[in-house]
Amino acid sequence: MFRLPLKLLLLMVSFFPFITLAADKHGCWEPMNSCLKAEAKWSNHNEGKLLVRYTNHCADRVLVKACNEYQSGNEDCGLFGLNDSSSNTWATSKASGSYMFQFTGSLKAQNDGICSQTKNQKKQTRHSMTYTKP
Repeated sequence: MFRLPLKLLLLMVSFFPFITLAADKHGCWEPMNSCLKAEAKWSNHNEGKLLVRYTNHCADRVLVKACNEYQSGNEDCGLFGLNDSSSNTWATSKASGSYMFQFTGSLKAQNDGICSQTKNQKKQTRHSMTYTKP
């Protein structure tokens, strides 16, 4: 069996963040922090509607927990899977402009519940946008 030296493996992972590290028996894996892109914007058609588009640049499927904050302070949250190179938009009306997300690798949709509970979950900080009328 051919083995790569640890220094070479770490160098490869740092230059190629889309490389999938080994998945566990449930298909859960730890993605790199930079492989999920989130872009937030206000809707041009509905005042106060926040749209956050998530795009997967990881090597495999990821599970995303997305939360947009309402003006009331409550959160509008959802959980969805994204295959490599796919996108999904989480939209909330009467939004404050604040949003947050977490994600983890999940190769098998039927095991999303297991993978969402693993230590591989990437914690993300809260992001905010200020609403300005067009």
